[in-house]
Amino acid sequence: MSTTTIKPRSAQVVIYQGDDLQRLGELRRAADIAQRMVDEFKQSGTARGGDAPSAEDEKAAYNAFVEEAAERAVVIEVHALGRKQFRSLMAAHPPRKVDGDEGKQVIHEDDAGYDVNMDDFPAPFLAASIAEPTFATPADCERFLDDLADGDFDRVFSTAYWLNRAPGADPQSSKFSLGPPSSTAI
Repeated sequence: MSTTTIKPRSAQVVIYQGDDLQRLGELRRAADIAQRMVDEFKQSGTARGGDAPSAEDEKAAYNAFVEEAAERAVVIEVHALGRKQFRSLMAAHPPRKVDGDEGKQVIHEDDAGYDVNMDDFPAPFLAASIAEPTFATPADCERFLDDLADGDFDRVFSTAYWLNRAPGADPQSSKFSLGPPSSTAI
């Protein structure tokens, strides 16, 4: 009997450095505005040779900065854990229970969306899920995670979590149809 090895699904989260994300937004807006001016000019029907505005310089500036920012960015690659490892981590960090409106125990509002204790689950889960960058010790990983902005931490956590919880897509279902079905049977 042969065994099939399954390569875990993975995803990358890009963390831009410094003001790069803000600068990308500014350059993108400038390119969008320039393109809108080009489109409006074309729609006005008043185009004469040499009069047409261009958005090419703005688009080129944006694309060049994308390349620069990508070189500085930190790319975090996370991968799905095996089912047993993921469920074991979840079982070790059950959601907290609090008193609800009618005196009944309910899941703490911070834990309800993920069905785990969000105070202590993310760190060990991410330590197991992060494939790149690699860390010499668990303490190095923890320091790295602690240095992330809260929003970036949430992006890394959510990406890793949903790699484990969401079903994988069937790649066959996303093929483009290049013509009518080959079968003529009705």
